[in-house]
Amino acid sequence: MIQSLYDKMLEYLKMDTEIDFKEFNDYYKTVLEELEKNYKEYDQEKGIQALFVMDNLKTNSDSRLTRKFPEAKKYKKISERSKVWVEALFLHLLQHGMTDKEIQAKIEELYELA
Repeated sequence: MIQSLYDKMLEYLKMDTEIDFKEFNDYYKTVLEELEKNYKEYDQEKGIQALFVMDNLKTNSDSRLTRKFPEAKKYKKISERSKVWVEALFLHLLQHGMTDKEIQAKIEELYELA
């Protein structure tokens, strides 16, 4: 499931326009549901994909909350919760044998591919 959410994030990143709040929020909630159920079972590859997705959700919600959208407060909550997940996934990857540098390098690779 995280693979399909990762693929969807790549699709979003290639778009020329932003998705609306409803689609953003629906995607975010789907990602949270997946993480809450399965993240402890992720190997390094799935953990990196999940981290990439959450990092993008955090970055995008941060960007949107500064632009005075009517949903700014909701974007702020998404950003805060995404930050918690970014930290949790980073820790999960460290516990599964990756170093800080390895994690950063893998995430940078994914951004280059996006």
